[in-house]
Amino acid sequence: MTRRIGSKAGATLALLMAAGVIAAPAPGDPAAGAGLAWRGNGQGFRVAVQGFNSARLRAITWRMRQFNQQPFRRCRVVIALTHPADTRFSGFIAGDTLTVTAMTSGTLNPGAIIAGRGVATGTALLRQIGGTPGGVGRYQVNLAQQAGSAAGPLALAGPIADSFYPYAMRFQTAVEPRWTAATSGIPGDRPLVTWHGQDSFAYDPAHWDRRQGYAVSDPVDFGRVVPANTPYGIWHTVELPAPAANQIPYTKNASAFLDRQEGVIPSPGEGQIAARVAARATSVQPWPRAQNGAAGPFTPAFLLCAVPAAAPAVGVLGDSIGYMVGEGGAGSGNAGDAEGSARGNGGFIERGLVEHAHLNEAVNLSRGSDKAAFFVTPPENGRYRLQGLKLANPTAVIVELGHNDLAGGTLFLPWSAATRYPAGILVAAGSTLYRVEQAGQSGARPPAGGSPGQVVRDAGLVLRVVAQGASDTPHRSALATFANLAEINHAVHAALGPVPIVQTLVTPDALSGSGFATLAAQHARPGWQGPGAARTLLNQALQALPASLGARHVLDPRPAIEAEGAVWRAGASMDGVHPNSQGHAAVAALVTPALAR
Repeated sequence: MTRRIGSKAGATLALLMAAGVIAAPAPGDPAAGAGLAWRGNGQGFRVAVQGFNSARLRAITWRMRQFNQQPFRRCRVVIALTHPADTRFSGFIAGDTLTVTAMTSGTLNPGAIIAGRGVATGTALLRQIGGTPGGVGRYQVNLAQQAGSAAGPLALAGPIADSFYPYAMRFQTAVEPRWTAATSGIPGDRPLVTWHGQDSFAYDPAHWDRRQGYAVSDPVDFGRVVPANTPYGIWHTVELPAPAANQIPYTKNASAFLDRQEGVIPSPGEGQIAARVAARATSVQPWPRAQNGAAGPFTPAFLLCAVPAAAPAVGVLGDSIGYMVGEGGAGSGNAGDAEGSARGNGGFIERGLVEHAHLNEAVNLSRGSDKAAFFVTPPENGRYRLQGLKLANPTAVIVELGHNDLAGGTLFLPWSAATRYPAGILVAAGSTLYRVEQAGQSGARPPAGGSPGQVVRDAGLVLRVVAQGASDTPHRSALATFANLAEINHAVHAALGPVPIVQTLVTPDALSGSGFATLAAQHARPGWQGPGAARTLLNQALQALPASLGARHVLDPRPAIEAEGAVWRAGASMDGVHPNSQGHAAVAALVTPALAR
């Protein structure tokens, strides 16, 4: 069903319809309408969880100010029921069997490389033998060993993986079609979004169809065309069955340093959904004035808006830099706070898309600490982010990953005789990198190599050559990261079709004795500068845009933030890894040229 908001269409709607820019929606029709398409608008929203509200609360309602770069009249609210989580668990290994005794967070997928004190380097999951899928149970591993015991299980870790929230929540959302620029005296007659005709949505992990990582509302009709760049509000309530600490997530930090008249209504006891707080509240508690903010809202993943079918929008896959980390950090000055610019655009990608290129960010699926290797090894780790990307229906995608791959961790496994390898993992033998296409056990001698793309058999393994020239550690790291980025790009094309992909080059990583306020006290991380450094090799390979990468354009942040010696320009970084608001603002101006190329 479609929920109608406000009065009948006015002059703006008539002008747009007469010009053929927007068509009148058919009442009750879930299709976007003639000449329109459902396309994501994730401006200001995030999917990855930053943390959990520590107070013992039952419900929280957040008021958020939004913009759309296109005129729209109808939209749908999309809630992510999954998020990319650190995989943390307890267990022990006896022989080739891992027994998981408790899950702290995340999901275990066959193919994942696991780590922990006493666990052999390169230990990977081959298959689950029994127990809860992805959780407590028994798994076969590739390397036989003894690590921990039933009486003394170990603290273990796996890759970041898309994971469902493990407890029940209810959601209620209202829209504020005409934004009131105040935190009190707000009209309390906001219509509620509906979910299959109901004014709230209940999520129960025990009964949810896990083929779907998102919940999508009924279309909601604003009753007028909201002109491009006109602020409107989203009021979003999350409620638990009973008060609890550390269960209500937040997906971004929030701040009123650059005051946007947003805020929060927390409740330790009474149910907000029954009281329809999202629809009826007339005031909110403003966010703190601190530049680096505080625990913020659990936002929707994005809105699906019925916009002109030709209207472009860009999806984002990235790590903490793509997410927006660094906004409001040390040295940011008046260039931003924890939410980014005065318009609430966080990070150089969102700032650049919305404020320079004047495009919608369809959805931002970035997650701090993520790696290209995590996303594709195994492929199930990024399954629901790809599902969300497809649902958001972008016309282009920016991929900002690779920094954490080069900074450390296991990117590939060395080839060994008579060793079992799971599908999807990278294996290095001599100067050749292979992707395991079919799981199995290796033979007595290493494979003979081949040309990139060639499929070879190694006893019970089927391997695909992904790169030659992996002769030393920097080359192997660069080539493995390149191969995983290419795998992500091919997965994006499998989900969306041949949309343009913009590949972001890897930013500086440095240490400083002066808080990065000057150049004199900075020096680059080992392996980050020089002609043979892994970062140099990777950026050169990406910048060449070979067909195997699957990307069409490059976004190079370096001219705006990098100084000679692979260090940060003075005042551009908060910690040597992330741009601060000054740095994000500087790089944002380069987004439009990257898209234009």
